[in-house]
Amino acid sequence: MPEPPTPAYVQPPPHPAEGRVRLLFGSSPLDGVLVVSARGQWMLPLLPAAQIPLSRETARVVCRSMGAGLREAAWQPTDPFAYPWPELEGMPLESLSCAGGEASLTGCSMLPAPTPALDATPVAVACVQAGEEDKQNDMVGEKGTG
Repeated sequence: MPEPPTPAYVQPPPHPAEGRVRLLFGSSPLDGVLVVSARGQWMLPLLPAAQIPLSRETARVVCRSMGAGLREAAWQPTDPFAYPWPELEGMPLESLSCAGGEASLTGCSMLPAPTPALDATPVAVACVQAGEEDKQNDMVGEKGTG
């Protein structure tokens, strides 16, 4: 039996515009591992474990910049290991934070790190409808206790 086609949201499009974001390897284009376009290529932001998960405000900016429409709230899985990691060049960061009103991550504070922290990991984000983030967090808690 032939394998089904790979969904388009598993690979980022070629030649990205600077500052664009995508979420890869999730169950939809609105959840997965965060990749960011920088210097003409898709890169994998790597944050120290203490910076994971992203703040709600930063995740909202990610979702808004992806054109998530009514998906104004954001929930971040606490475990980026729940997804495969894209084989992309890493972008080591000491921190990534937004106030929440920025149109894209280019308006946020991204503090580059000279080298990745020893515990640096990619960032996972899921965009959900307002009010759904608590339900999603409850589901993760249930998975973690089993």
